Amino acid sequence: MTAGDGRRGVLRLGLRRGGGTTVLADSYCEAPLHVQRVLGYGPVPHVCMASSSGGILRGDEHRVEIRVGGGAAAHVTTQGATRLYGMEGGSASQEVMVEVGEGAYLELMPDALIPYAGSRFSQRTGITVREGGAAVYSEVVTPGRTGEEFGYDECRLETEARDGAGGLLLLDRSRMAPARGMGRAGVMGGAASVATVYVVAPGWDARAVRDAASAAIAGAGVLGGATVSRGGAGVVARMLGARADALARAAREIAGAARDMAGIPRGEIRGA
Repeated sequence: MTAGDGRRGVLRLGLRRGGGTTVLADSYCEAPLHVQRVLGYGPVPHVCMASSSGGILRGDEHRVEIRVGGGAAAHVTTQGATRLYGMEGGSASQEVMVEVGEGAYLELMPDALIPYAGSRFSQRTGITVREGGAAVYSEVVTPGRTGEEFGYDECRLETEARDGAGGLLLLDRSRMAPARGMGRAGVMGGAASVATVYVVAPGWDARAVRDAASAAIAGAGVLGGATVSRGGAGVVARMLGARADALARAAREIAGAARDMAGIPRGEIRGA
């Protein structure tokens, strides 16, 4: 395959409670996406999504579906960063659809997106959380090659969360277009990396989650803040930093606070 042919990668995961733990009950994949077996990292089993390609190329259209059944708990991450390569005259996209069942818990914490010069990428993430469930989702965007910090054309990210009846819980859209001056002083605060963490948990004390997220941001030494979504069903934390690892550390701390709220021992939290 040459750069620009485009691939329609598909990955579907079905996780459920079985035998006292969470098991991967269903999986389906189309290249270049695939999944590794469930790993028993602490109280929340880990699932690693992987890609057989070197990154995302012009024309790629990927779709990922993750369903977590009632009472199950899982941490889903990736094998490494997702590289977005230059896309002359084209673009690439990815759609991520997540459903968290009643009383279930999910952490979706992929490694960073790295947009290289000339890349154009859009991603839409839809999260449905049913009664008693909770989801933590993180995004990190960071530069790759030195000198290409703001060399990409555009990166669009949209995250939408709804309850089991279809009611809107939160909607967040961001468009990063360096040609519009993202690298200027006062826009990114001198930072090159940005991260957002969403905690969607109807029924939780959203203000307590926000305060825990704010403490995690302060402890990581990065710029940022956290706010309660309209209606109080979730929290959005956005951060800026010179390095992605500091942002990832803050994201893991926020996930740890969410586990505390859910009554789950923290154990090992990887990804982001």
